[in-house]
Amino acid sequence: MKYRHDPDGARLPIKLDATTNGEFAPIPLEPVHRHARHLALEAAASHARCLGQSRRAFLVSACGAATALLGMNAAYASAGGRRGGYFELDADAALDLQLARSALDTGEFIFDVQGHFVNPTGAWTNALPSSAQPLLSFAQNKRCEAAARPGRDYLQCLDSDAFIKDVFLDSDTDLVVLSFVPSTRKGEPLTIEEAAATARIVETMKGTHRLLLHGRVNPNQAGDLEGMDNRKERASSSTMMSALPSSRRRASSGSRTSPFTRACRSARSPTSIRRVSTWAASPSAIPTSTFSSITPVSLR
Repeated sequence: MKYRHDPDGARLPIKLDATTNGEFAPIPLEPVHRHARHLALEAAASHARCLGQSRRAFLVSACGAATALLGMNAAYASAGGRRGGYFELDADAALDLQLARSALDTGEFIFDVQGHFVNPTGAWTNALPSSAQPLLSFAQNKRCEAAARPGRDYLQCLDSDAFIKDVFLDSDTDLVVLSFVPSTRKGEPLTIEEAAATARIVETMKGTHRLLLHGRVNPNQAGDLEGMDNRKERASSSTMMSALPSSRRRASSGSRTSPFTRACRSARSPTSIRRVSTWAASPSAIPTSTFSSITPVSLR
């Protein structure tokens, strides 16, 4: 099988690297983290040869995820002087697929707290310079057919149909918050009415209330705060996110799955699970019973 992403298997299925969303400087890895990556990649190459697989094929399996976690265990144990937990995982799970799946494929609740799509023909495109190609790289990364067409047809790769397919048909996501980018009311790539229309489509699919809405609110733009009630009326199921300047943003109490849960799930389907960011929907928008088996995570 040919893999479009990382065909050489150079990346671990569970990300252990310096990272940023562009709003803060990435935190450098400590030596123990680099050691964990080294151990995991070295073991993955060895296990792949043992099983007669390419390293990429091995890494996208449950055994690949187990190998990454076991590499972390070994690195942290060898660091010394540290206190904390470890991943409770049998060493044989690195080579035994059924054992690995029994430990990692446990059907956790997947909550994506920041999803996006745009209206390809919305009014916002009329204000763009004729040569502008916003969001082109996202469409190219999807290898969508429309991405090769002239003009801005590539935006069809990022429309509501693509969003529904990516999130609700091709991934294990249970619940997603549709978020809005900071913009003016005239320049928003997606209006609250368009978002609400998509939510109604999702509502007809298996499960209920699987798509929640954020409302775009910029406190420094005249009329936005006063318009919050109006937005709520226009999309009664929405929750509101204040799109503050990045220097004033603070993370909410966090997503409702543990890092281990997200790590394991992303290993099982690395190209289809959407990223989980630090913005979270208001807990009041979700039934209290939803949180009974979910571990809150404090994000900084």
